Amino acid sequence: MNYTRRRSIIRRMTALLILGALLFVCFFGALPAEAKEKTEYGSSYSEVVNTPAGIDKVFAAFPESSRDQLKELLKNHSNWKFQAFYTSLDWEELFDWSFKLYDTNGESEMYYGRNLLEGISTMKYNSDKDVYVHPSSWYSTESHQHYNNDYTAIEFTPAFNWAHNSWVVISSPNWIQASEEAVRYCVDPRNFLDEIQIFQFEDVLLSNSDVKPSEKEVEAVFKNVKGSDFWVKSAEETGIVSTLPQSAGRKMTYAQAIYAIGYEIGVNPVFLASRIVQEQGTGLTDDGKSVRALISGNAEFTITYGSDKDKRARGYYNYFNMEATDGAENNYQIIINNGLTEAYYAGWNTPFNALLGGARKLTANYISSGQSTYYFQKFNVNPGYEPLADSTDPLYKEKTNNKRCLWGQYMGSLTTPQHEAAKAYAGYISGGDQTILNASRLFVIPVYENMPEKPEPEPTKDGNPNYKLGSIYVNGKSLDDFDADKLNYSMVVEYEVTSMHFNIHPYADTSAVCIGTLNSNEPSLGDLVGDQTVLLGDNRFEIVCTAENGDKRTYTLMVHRDGDVIYGDIDANSIINIADYARLTDYLLKKTSLNGEALEAADIDGNGIVNIRDYAFLTDFLLKKLEKLPR
Repeated sequence: MNYTRRRSIIRRMTALLILGALLFVCFFGALPAEAKEKTEYGSSYSEVVNTPAGIDKVFAAFPESSRDQLKELLKNHSNWKFQAFYTSLDWEELFDWSFKLYDTNGESEMYYGRNLLEGISTMKYNSDKDVYVHPSSWYSTESHQHYNNDYTAIEFTPAFNWAHNSWVVISSPNWIQASEEAVRYCVDPRNFLDEIQIFQFEDVLLSNSDVKPSEKEVEAVFKNVKGSDFWVKSAEETGIVSTLPQSAGRKMTYAQAIYAIGYEIGVNPVFLASRIVQEQGTGLTDDGKSVRALISGNAEFTITYGSDKDKRARGYYNYFNMEATDGAENNYQIIINNGLTEAYYAGWNTPFNALLGGARKLTANYISSGQSTYYFQKFNVNPGYEPLADSTDPLYKEKTNNKRCLWGQYMGSLTTPQHEAAKAYAGYISGGDQTILNASRLFVIPVYENMPEKPEPEPTKDGNPNYKLGSIYVNGKSLDDFDADKLNYSMVVEYEVTSMHFNIHPYADTSAVCIGTLNSNEPSLGDLVGDQTVLLGDNRFEIVCTAENGDKRTYTLMVHRDGDVIYGDIDANSIINIADYARLTDYLLKKTSLNGEALEAADIDGNGIVNIRDYAFLTDFLLKKLEKLPR
C-alpha cells in the first residue's frame, strides 16, 4: 500500500471517529438527568427553557412525568422561564435514615425533627375535641433516628405515644414529626407544577428575572394581617429613599418598608413579605378574632448567651425568626429568648432595623448561598460542586454548599413552601392586572436521580392511627409478658377447659377489636369481652385491632388444650351431640374450617379424609341407629 493511499485511509478513519464522538456527545448529552450515570455528588443547571422553537428538545432536561405540566404553564405565560437543577442525589437516599453526605451532619430528610407539621390547631378554640391541621397520615407514628447532643451515638425517638394515644410535640407549641409519606409528597417537585404552587421554585433574586413588583403586590400579602399597618421610620431615616422617591417626607407601612428593602438588597419584596407572614402568622383566628399582633417589641426576654447573658431586656424585633429555636428543649419561652437575643446583639431595636437586618441576613445566609427559592430554603438539596473551593473566592459559600446540604434549611415546617407560594401568587394577582404575573420569571426546579415514574401520592388517610392493644386478659389473668409490641403468645390449658373468657382493651377507644368469630363482622369499638371455644390440641386465636384510620395489627395467641381425641367429639367438650353435628355440617358445606385435633375427631371412620361417610356415621349415631362409632 503506497503512502498516499494509506494517509487517505487514516484521514477517513479519523473523520469517522470524530463524527462518532460528536454524535455520542450530542445524543447522550441531551438525555434527561435521571438517565445519566452518577459518578459523584455535585450540582449543575440545565439550559433555561423559554423558547417556543425546539421546545420538546429543551424540555428533555426534565423528567417526562413533569413536561406536560411545564408546557401548559409556558403556553399560558410565555415570558416564564424554567431551569432544571440536577442535584445528583438519589431519590431514595433522601429518605434513608442512614444516609450522610460528605461525612457531615447532612442526614436525610427523615432525620428526627427535620420536617415538622402543626398538630392540634390553636385556632379552633370552640371545638369540643382536638382538631388537627392535617389528616392523620401526614403525622409520623414511627421512631426516628437522630444523634445525641454530642454526636457520639445514634438514638431513636418515637413520634407517637401509643399508650397516651397522642403525638409527641417536638417543638413548642404544637409541632409534630411529619410522616415519610408526607415528606415524600412535599419533596417531589412534580406535585407542585400548577399556576399557584410553581412559585415554590421562583428564583427570588431580582437580577434573575424581569419582575418589577409594585407596592400593591406587597400590600396584598399583608392583607388581613393584624398589626401590619403600624408605621415605621420615615423614608429619609431609612437611608434608601432612592427606591421610594414618592415616600419622601412621610412614614412607611410595613409593606412599603419591605418594598423598599427588597429593591435595596436585590430580593423580590413579595418573597420577603410572604416569609414574614409565614413566620409571624396573621394574628387572627379562623373566625377573624384577634389573637396577637406581629411582634410589637413589648415582649420581655432573657438574653441566652454573650456578654449580657441572663440579663432581662425588651424593645427588640425579629420578624424573620432568625435563630428562634429551642434545640431539643420543647420550650416556647426559649424560642422567644433565643430569637430576641439574636435581635439584641444585631441591634434590631426598631421595626425597620429588624426588617432590613433580617432581610440582609436571610439573603447572606441562604439566598446568596444557592437557596434562592422557597423550595430550596426548605429542602436544601444542593450538594455543591467544589468541596475544596478557595475561601477567598467570592462564590465560596455557593461552591461549598455541600457543607449544608440537606440540613442547611431555613425552616422546619414541611408545608412552608406551599403556603408562601400561595401568598406570592395572591400578591401578584391582587390588583386584577396580569402584567406582574406574566412578567419574565425564572423557576428553578430540582431533578433527582432515579425518581419514581409517577409523582409521590398525597397522603389522604385520616383518623386515629392507634392500632395497638393495651392489655389482653384471659380468664381474668393478663397474658404473661404482655407488651403492645409483642405479637405472638402461647399457653397450655387442661383438658377440662372447653372455653376461654377474653377481655381485651385497645389503647384507643376508636379502635375496633375482633377475635376469631367473635365480632368478626362488626368489630367492637373499644373493649372487647367474650368467650371462645377451646378444642383439643392446638387452637390459634387471632386478635385483630383495627385503628380508626384503617391500619391493622394482629396479635396471635396459640392455646394447647391437653387430652386425647374422642372421635365424633369435634368441639372437644367430652360429649358427642348436636353441636358436633353442626360443626361437621358447616365444615362439609365449607362454611367453617377445622384444624388439629378437631379435624382428627371429625375423621370418624379413620380413613384420613373427612367426608360424607363421616357425616353418615355421626348422623346414624345421633339417631341411635348405631350403638357406637367405628372408632
